[in-house]
Amino acid sequence: MNMSISESTPYEGMVMKSKTKTPLMKINIIWSFEGREQQMSDIDMKNIPIDLEETNFVRDLIFHCFPDDYETATPYLYKMSMCLSFKEKGIENIPFVKKVLARNAKYYFDENQRDDVENEIVGMSLIASKLSY
Repeated sequence: MNMSISESTPYEGMVMKSKTKTPLMKINIIWSFEGREQQMSDIDMKNIPIDLEETNFVRDLIFHCFPDDYETATPYLYKMSMCLSFKEKGIENIPFVKKVLARNAKYYFDENQRDDVENEIVGMSLIASKLSY
């Protein structure tokens, strides 16, 4: 699944924008589900909100990658693994990017493996709500 996060952003505050058509950040994601095949997504970000929170970033990726089957896919989602690549220097110093990289860009949604950040991402959503273990 190839996607591009749109030019306009719902986030207020400063936004780092690409000066060319090349994305500032590329994200390759592997989604792991209980009882289903893994899925992959490729995201191109031309704009990066500087003040974006890590939890909102992850939640937004989930919604963008599963717009049609959010209710059927995410209840069985137990892990999200990302690979981030940058076009320009300094992107790795954006606060939410630093936090993603500090955890090796891996998020575990199984309730036995979650930390506080993952608990906040899951919140009252359907994510991992039907895992059997």
